[in-house]
Amino acid sequence: NQPIGLIISIENITDELRVKSTFKRYVSESVVDQIIDNKLDLNMGGKLKDVTILFSDIRGFTSMSEKLKPEHVVKLLNEYYTQMIDIIFKNNGTIDKIVGDEIMVVFGAPLYLKDAPFCAVKTAIEMQKKLLQFNKDHHTPINIGIGVNSGNVISGNIGSEARSDYTVIGDNVNIASRLCSKANSSEILISHSTY
Repeated sequence: NQPIGLIISIENITDELRVKSTFKRYVSESVVDQIIDNKLDLNMGGKLKDVTILFSDIRGFTSMSEKLKPEHVVKLLNEYYTQMIDIIFKNNGTIDKIVGDEIMVVFGAPLYLKDAPFCAVKTAIEMQKKLLQFNKDHHTPINIGIGVNSGNVISGNIGSEARSDYTVIGDNVNIASRLCSKANSSEILISHSTY
């Protein structure tokens, strides 16, 4: 019961580390480095950007999850998202949000991407192909529909000073979401602007 030493813990809370820890959950490591090099403005507010948005949604997820134990659903989703996110990051996509069985991805924000529509469509095709292999390895098959749209959006930190998210908003986001909802299982629907 006698003290034998002292431990000093130092936490690095520099702006660079804050940016890295925030964005590495949403974009690839190479994009994080570019964000830091370009001194991206992380203040509240948004800017008009030309981007491509991809929505992917698991078909029949509610009925599927009702038949499985909760821990099995979580395990299945985690394995599914791990593989899909690898594809998204490989193609320079930014994860905007994951809501249950749906994922929203942006190509061209926060950093400009000259071939954003191509990267998004390539991602969609690779996701569908990867899912074929995924389903061979799992007893519970997953089917997804994907919608892709391109156009101007408002991009930036939206929310309050206490809680905000980097996101994109606007009609073009809504169109991508609607395309996704209309896509059948194993189908990719793209808008004319993306084409």
